[in-house]
Amino acid sequence: MRIDQVLYMVRLELDAARVARETINRNLSPRNDDLGYLVHCCLADLFGTGSVQPFRVLSERSRWLVVLGYTKTRSEELRQHAADFADPGHYAACDWDGLAVKPLPTEWQTGRRLLFNVRVCPVVRLSSDVEVHGKNGETRGYRAGSEIDAWEHFRFFAAKNQTDISRDDAYKNWLSERLGNAASISAANIRSFRRLRLTRRDHGRPRKAGILERPDVILQGDITVGDATAFETLLGSGVGRHRAFGFGMLLLRPPEG
Repeated sequence: MRIDQVLYMVRLELDAARVARETINRNLSPRNDDLGYLVHCCLADLFGTGSVQPFRVLSERSRWLVVLGYTKTRSEELRQHAADFADPGHYAACDWDGLAVKPLPTEWQTGRRLLFNVRVCPVVRLSSDVEVHGKNGETRGYRAGSEIDAWEHFRFFAAKNQTDISRDDAYKNWLSERLGNAASISAANIRSFRRLRLTRRDHGRPRKAGILERPDVILQGDITVGDATAFETLLGSGVGRHRAFGFGMLLLRPPEG
């Protein structure tokens, strides 16, 4: 499959019922609410693992799942890969007449202001075992490698121990760290927040599926492009953890007014 240097945005629609059948086919819990995992499986089978990533499911409660994603693969190459190798069930799940691909700008001007919307899983992975004391004096232990909600991390584990930091500020700081020199944040706020049960498979043989509970957050705000090359790389790679499963895709639009 040919890979371009140009980054493209893909829009496609997937039949929700056909995608949901993967819950049964892959022996996942029918109570699992991690739609991103099922869409990930479908996209990987259609276009190749990681070919359309990061992505975002825009509509979750209708017959058709509207999916946006970033890729460096041309439209004709995506179609050909699916025709040659995809499972017939996944192939039938895609509305091929509705598949649309457009190139993104090849250069992002330093200093350009943009509005953004991004779905993220704001967690921090601990590098060592730690213990914290709750409000009532109880002790909670966390092992190295654990993923901790970024809000809790800023409150209990950060060097300044900012116990009074708001969730909005914690997630804004978390996002700013991950943008690095690619962009700076002028403003950011939480549009939606929930705790989501995510399905993930281990690396054993055979691989077993487990359920993790993580924060599922949509942030929106205002950013300014810093390093143009780093910004383009950031768009293509996504932001934060679980980028292969519907998190981390930066959606951009021009400032209002």
